[in-house]
Amino acid sequence: MTLAKWLKHFEESKKISTFAAEINSVDAMHEKSNADLQRQIKELEAALQAEKLKNLALNTLIDIAESQGIQIRKKSGAKQ
Repeated sequence: MTLAKWLKHFEESKKISTFAAEINSVDAMHEKSNADLQRQIKELEAALQAEKLKNLALNTLIDIAESQGIQIRKKSGAKQ
């Protein structure tokens, strides 16, 4: 009976240590993923800023062209 209890305890402690190792590897993976995500966020923010400037430039170009009499934008409303 004592040997069976010891074996059960040994197996449980082995499972716990294996689980702890898995948690540590998952934590390391999350730290790496977190760094990658932060880098990706910075890249996306830079791309968004560039697209905002491009949009502003194009809208300014359209405004100037329309002030010169060139119709570019569609009229709002449904065709009848």
